[in-house]
Amino acid sequence: MKKKIWMIISLAILFITTFSIWNWLESSNQASRDFSKDVVNSPVSEKIVKMNSNQYQNGHEFISYYHEFYNETLCYGRIEIANYSNQKGAAKEIIETLKNIEVQNDKLKEDFQQIEKYAQKVVEKDDRNAMRMLHRLFHDLDIYFNGYSYNTTFGVTKFEGN
Repeated sequence: MKKKIWMIISLAILFITTFSIWNWLESSNQASRDFSKDVVNSPVSEKIVKMNSNQYQNGHEFISYYHEFYNETLCYGRIEIANYSNQKGAAKEIIETLKNIEVQNDKLKEDFQQIEKYAQKVVEKDDRNAMRMLHRLFHDLDIYFNGYSYNTTFGVTKFEGN
């Protein structure tokens, strides 16, 4: 009888300890994924990019949309298993959008030219490096252009905000 009681107590302690450790790890992991809602950089004026497209209201929306698209489709090891057809479709949309914008900043123009170059590579063939570069360019522009709430960049853009 004493063995059963000690076994139950030991299992209860083990369960509580395991649950506590799991809960602590989960909250630590969540904290490392949640980015501060504070603006790191000031968003730039909407006047820098004029959209001649009905799809996006402004350059902020365009950059944010594709940053999120690439986060969802390429991040966390998904680049090697990403659906090429979806990536090619997005690249075509990017090229079409870039044909219909006016950019008032030379460095941002260069970044958009880079984006167009990599998007064209993706349209032509299943180029995972070009996909990675598209994600990095939109990531950095989201930080510098939109004031995205995360400050780690890949250092691939000429444009670095205000």
